[in-house]
Amino acid sequence: MEIKMPSSTGSTRTTAKPKPNPGPLPFSMQGSGDAVRYGDLYWSIGLPDGREVFVMADRVEVTDIGALVCWADQRTTTDGSKEPRDTPVPTLGIAAGQWTCFYAASVLGGDPVAIDSLVAPRV
Repeated sequence: MEIKMPSSTGSTRTTAKPKPNPGPLPFSMQGSGDAVRYGDLYWSIGLPDGREVFVMADRVEVTDIGALVCWADQRTTTDGSKEPRDTPVPTLGIAAGQWTCFYAASVLGGDPVAIDSLVAPRV
C-alpha cells in the first residue's frame, strides 16, 4: 500500500506506507496537569494499538518523513499570560508508523472539533 504525502514545495509525492510498530511508548501516559502550559489547542493522536494520546500544543505538523511533531509557539509567564517564544519548542515527536491520525479535539469529550456531520453514502 502507498500513501500520498504533500511536500514542502506543494507537489505530492508517493511513498511506501510505514509499517506500524505497536510496541510500548518510551514515555509515561500519565499527565502532570501542566500540559496547558505548552499550548492553547487540545489534540488527539491515534496510536496503532487503538489508544489515543491527548496533548496540548499550539500546532502539530507532519514532517517530510511522516513523523508527527507537536510544537509550543508560546510560553506561559509567571502571571499566567502567554507570550511568543523566540524559538518554538517541540514538545512531542512520534516516529512515522507510530501514529495513525491526529485532530484538534474538544476539551469536553475529545471529539473532533472540525467535523460538522458525517453522512452515509447514498446507495
